[in-house]
Amino acid sequence: PTSSHALATVAHVIEGCTVIGWEDDRGQHGTFTAVLRREMKTRKDKGVDVPVKDYALLLSDTSFDFWADINKRTPRNGEILYSGLILPGNNRVQYVSGRYIGEDGDGHWEADLTSHPGSSGVPVMDADGNVVALNNGSYGGNYGRSLAWMTPISQVFN
Repeated sequence: PTSSHALATVAHVIEGCTVIGWEDDRGQHGTFTAVLRREMKTRKDKGVDVPVKDYALLLSDTSFDFWADINKRTPRNGEILYSGLILPGNNRVQYVSGRYIGEDGDGHWEADLTSHPGSSGVPVMDADGNVVALNNGSYGGNYGRSLAWMTPISQVFN
């Protein structure tokens, strides 16, 4: 398979799925037929499961005509990162930006990036448009500025 057949996402998005179909806004569609790589591990923090590893690499039966390059580097402190935010109720994407803060003790990256439920698995990009991470979740207020944590793309493609 070529890179235009693979999709990186977070594992908790596909948990329990046996068949995953996709369709873009132009009517192109296909099915993810295999999970090439998947890892989901948690640890307890004050009685709550906190993801330590959460990613999946899926293989589609149809190639995409859209893709992005990846960059396995770690951003500089304060570097601006960009992501899409899935808006509740209408599934529209709003593009947001925030500053890279650093790495937590579990290997996730943190940024002051707006995130909320439904945005898991959305790519996080650098200023050159390269995918550097996957949105994994957030701490802080619902539907507002928060501390987002991300899975570095290097964990998915190592």
